[in-house]
Amino acid sequence: MPPRIPFSVGFPAGIKPTAPFIRAISSSAPTKNPRANTASSLLSLDDPPSPRHSSPHHARTRNSTDEIQRLIARTDERYSRIKSQRADIQKRAEAQRRGEEYMSQMHRRWREGDVFTPHDLSPSEMKQWRLKAPRTEDVLDVIGINPLDHYRNFSMISDFTTAMGHIQHSNKTGLRPVNQRKVAKAVRRVMGMGIHPSVHRHPELLQMEWRSKRSRP
Repeated sequence: MPPRIPFSVGFPAGIKPTAPFIRAISSSAPTKNPRANTASSLLSLDDPPSPRHSSPHHARTRNSTDEIQRLIARTDERYSRIKSQRADIQKRAEAQRRGEEYMSQMHRRWREGDVFTPHDLSPSEMKQWRLKAPRTEDVLDVIGINPLDHYRNFSMISDFTTAMGHIQHSNKTGLRPVNQRKVAKAVRRVMGMGIHPSVHRHPELLQMEWRSKRSRP
């Protein structure tokens, strides 16, 4: 067994070992990557990797994330642009619909060069230019009545005759040939009996219109 030499004998008198030498002998070199515990690992998940320890895999992941973010931004911008265009289209459609409603309320079509007075724009005057929509269904079939049984109903007779007592054509009444003949027979019957006037509208209808005009402000 080799003899043991004391530590103080290995150095000359008056010389002490330096601090780095003592640290090198007394302690081992610290590890570069100490093993972290579970808590520190979980807390450092969101921390970006340092450039010194970055790898090609991390670079590819970062590039993919940037591409996804740019794609999401472009998609949001495209969606907002489409939404604004759709809102503009709806606004134009609403304005067009409102204009068509106003045009439908104006029964008289004015042309360039026409001369008019303020009275021509009144509701009573515009009513004369209103065109009645043609009937597409047989009213008598829908109601289920026979006009020969209601020939004394002056309101019904007035609907199928003109202001001068003429029977309206089937193009305006929308009746089937059978019902059109029944209406014509009822009109001739009531006028032959003298119940309904043949040269003007019924007096009760004229009286109701006159009262409605007087009640207006």
